Amino acid sequence: MRYKVPVIMICIIMFSFIFSGCKLEKSNNIDNKHISKEVKNKEIKDEDFFNNNRKLLYENIEENSMVLLFAGIGEGEFISNRNLYYLTGIEEENSILVITKIDSKIEEVIFINPPDSNRDRWIGKSLSIEEVSAISGINNVEYNNSFMDYINQIIKDVDNAYIDLENYNFDAIKAMERSNKFISFKPTIDQSFALELHEKNDEIYINNINNILGNSRMIKNAKEIEKVKSAIKITKLGLENIMKNTKPNIWEYQLEAYYNFILDMNGIKRTSFESIIASGQNATILHYSDNDSKINENELVLIDVGVVYNQYCSDITRTIPSNGKFTDRQKEMYNIVLNAQKQVLDNIKPGVSFKQLNEIAKINLSRGLSNMGFNENLNEYYPHFIGHQLGLDTHDLYGEGDILKENMVITIEPGIYIEDEKIGIRIEDNILVTKDGYINLSEDIIKSVEEIEKFMVK
Repeated sequence: MRYKVPVIMICIIMFSFIFSGCKLEKSNNIDNKHISKEVKNKEIKDEDFFNNNRKLLYENIEENSMVLLFAGIGEGEFISNRNLYYLTGIEEENSILVITKIDSKIEEVIFINPPDSNRDRWIGKSLSIEEVSAISGINNVEYNNSFMDYINQIIKDVDNAYIDLENYNFDAIKAMERSNKFISFKPTIDQSFALELHEKNDEIYINNINNILGNSRMIKNAKEIEKVKSAIKITKLGLENIMKNTKPNIWEYQLEAYYNFILDMNGIKRTSFESIIASGQNATILHYSDNDSKINENELVLIDVGVVYNQYCSDITRTIPSNGKFTDRQKEMYNIVLNAQKQVLDNIKPGVSFKQLNEIAKINLSRGLSNMGFNENLNEYYPHFIGHQLGLDTHDLYGEGDILKENMVITIEPGIYIEDEKIGIRIEDNILVTKDGYINLSEDIIKSVEEIEKFMVK
């Protein structure tokens, strides 16, 4: 996911940020009697989760540091910065989290939109100061028109800043910004802030907070795992509705509509990514999402879908025959992929690396294809990696290294793509790494040839 750059907020916050003279508005008198019933029932139970996430962060940042995270702003549906959510539970547009660690003393502040009755009338009421405090466990909540003055007060004591730079280090951000007239580079609000901070205070070292939060976000607690499992259950229902309605001459977008109907009926507002309903040669395009082709007789249909349930993602792929029965050649290729996945799964345990799992997949895919007469470079038929982390993002943060650890949730998704034969096959499951091995969280979603054919002929 990427977060949109809010023009108004950049003007207000970024480009006049260090030397502004805004008056600091004190607004942190917390009175829990005003917290809405909905917030109490739905969110307050997770307060310890967000508190614990921040405590882990404090243990891993340097002295004389500040952490800055911007929620961003939505165009259409708003999706808050996932790191800000992970640390606070807050999903309000224009929210800003500032944490300082000065001389071993921690201070936490959340800045939110001030009350605006006109905005409330058009898009709904924002969270109050009391509600933000109850959800996050942070007592100090200010209005965001006080943000710049607060920064001015603390900046003199700061040696390090931790900011969400996405997948880049700060040197790369600076290089892209300098080369902007040659390449298309649109910085996020966090990246823009980092550049402005460096311009005004080049003695402050800019760190990518993802390097720290990746190590904690990749280890899921019991509540997080349950949310992923709930997302998978709804994905299963959607996939089954696709399988029930797949037939020759139906359109890919019609199958997507059958899937979306199940999501709507279960209150799902957002998919993990653009759904892929890819028939025939479309299935050889890894991130195909047009979903606008007619499905022909005896074609395979690759379905890569996921949902977001209570902020956590599922990501499942199944490949099915358009008329309910695999041809002999399709079945042979499908079982090559299924066997490769089984061999990979059998080797999952803490201490094993993603790279090792990918090599196991490549060995088994290569052997199977060689037996079918394919002798070319395997990369032509298996061009992607074996999997990724899964959580608040579909491709979740993964921390340092690629070694599996207990309570990681990952995907395992081998595939083969034969463009000349218009065949693309991928099988993807969501896996919990356990102390001694793994649990397939999506094992209830059918995937053997026999199971799929039996289900589709009902």
